[in-house]
Amino acid sequence: AVAVAERTILNPARAKEISEAKGLIADYDAALTKIVELLKQRDAVLANELASLSGEIDKGLKGLLVAARQSGDQNASFKTSTALQNYFEGLASANSYYSSRQEGDAVKVRAAFASMEKQIQSMVKDQKEAEALDASLADAAKLKLLGSLHESGTGYLANFEKIVGMSESHKKLVAGELERLAP
Repeated sequence: AVAVAERTILNPARAKEISEAKGLIADYDAALTKIVELLKQRDAVLANELASLSGEIDKGLKGLLVAARQSGDQNASFKTSTALQNYFEGLASANSYYSSRQEGDAVKVRAAFASMEKQIQSMVKDQKEAEALDASLADAAKLKLLGSLHESGTGYLANFEKIVGMSESHKKLVAGELERLAP
């Protein structure tokens, strides 16, 4: 329709307006295309990175909890339960962030994962202290699992921050382009 209008309008002022409208439409389309690309990237991070990492964390913490309960280690049970609680709070806040894009939810995710990491590091410290007191308490598999949990938690947060960055870019595109072009 714009192409037909460009060919048929003879009034120079109207032709200029049509040309400007065509430019605005192209700018709007470009901004919308960028937003769609950001959403596709976000979905890829959610599906390919965060889903895998959250599964590893979930499985690892639950495995630690079962082992702690079976061995009667109340301290490890408490710390693992607390880490699981922190993890689930982090996931709930992350899910809230994905739908709301509110910075307060992102802050809660960071705080929950920091608390989970604190519990993991405390369990590493406890394990190393137990080994120092009695070599028979050495548990290389537990230390390896705790290290893996640390890596998975760090990876989850790094990928979450990618999503936060994408969300910020999305907000800027909407405010700076779409709302400017079509208020």
